[in-house]
Amino acid sequence: MAISQGSLTITIANSASASQPSPLSNTGETAVLPKVETKVVEEPGSFWVIKDFPTIDRLANALNAMGVSTRDMMSIMQSLKSAGALQAELIIN
Repeated sequence: MAISQGSLTITIANSASASQPSPLSNTGETAVLPKVETKVVEEPGSFWVIKDFPTIDRLANALNAMGVSTRDMMSIMQSLKSAGALQAELIIN
């Protein structure tokens, strides 16, 4: 998923990888491990990566650190919600 607002672009990619036991193991199990990559780009040339699992708190902190305005931040959150990428209730007064 990607969201663009003004000169700011946020990209979130979800994928999965498999962790398998060694070939001769009798006790191990195959496990599916989620992998989330989040990239935030602000023009010109500013690039931010959020390495941890993206929570609303981490996203808001990253946007604040970039100096994103409150209006743009709310627009980004609304776009995330509309795209189904934000599992939260937005209350805007």
